[in-house]
Order: sequence, then C-alpha cells, then structure tokens
Amino acid sequence: MSVVSLSSVYGLAQLERRDRYLLAETIIWLVLARFTLRWAPVRWISQLLGWIDYMTDTNKKEIVSVERIGWAVRTAADRLPGRTTCFARAIAGYSLLARHGHRPQFRIGVTQTTDRMEAHAWIECENEPVIGNIEALAEYRPLPITEGEP
Repeated sequence: MSVVSLSSVYGLAQLERRDRYLLAETIIWLVLARFTLRWAPVRWISQLLGWIDYMTDTNKKEIVSVERIGWAVRTAADRLPGRTTCFARAIAGYSLLARHGHRPQFRIGVTQTTDRMEAHAWIECENEPVIGNIEALAEYRPLPITEGEP
C-alpha cells in the first residue's frame, strides 16, 4: 500500500489552484472507477461511460488540455493508497477528458506471452494514447470497437 509522503503533500500545496482542483476531480473519478470495478457488475461500466457522454457539457468554457489531464491521472493514481489498475485509470481519464470538452476513445487490447494472455486499457484522443501509454503498448492488439459503445 502506498503512503502519501509529507514531501508530496507539500508539492501538491505548491500547485496552482486550478491544478489542485483538477487533481481533486481526478481523485473522485479514480475512487469511483475503483469502486465500480470492485463492486459493480461489468455491464455497469459501459453504462457509466455512456452516462458520462450524456452528461458532458460540450460548451465548457475552460478546456483543460489533454496533456494536463494525463498528468492529473498519473499523479493522483500514483498517490492514492492501494493499486490503481490501468482499467480504473482509463475510466477516470475517459471521464475527465469527456467532461473537459475532448473526444476520448476507450481502448482495450490484449497480448499473449508464452504462457498467458494479458490485457491493458488505455485512452486515445485523435488516435494518440494519452492515458495508459506504456512502453509495450505496441504489443497490445486493440479489441474491435462496437458501434454505439463508448
């Protein structure tokens, strides 16, 4: 279990107000994603993403950059106690990007090693990975996207 150190709290206190608000919003989405993945049926995840799309205000006055949202997801996820999976990061990232006026695409890919299959979730904007961009991402074969799904 990770612990928030005093130096990281001090570093967060030095951030601009808008970055602190973005981190707070990110933490809320990460906790919601982790809770949903742990306790809710899988079909609720798709419904959650659909609800986010429905509730998104596309006329938001202040659009936070894709890069800044990626930073917020990495920073918050690394500081939360426990393990934040790529799936939880992707759900939170998708939510934040959509809410801040971007058009994210949710991706899940699989790769096979000699003895097992592995999956990874990530978010793309304009066909570029922005959340979950790991070094071995090119090894993952994206699953097909079903029309009408987030």
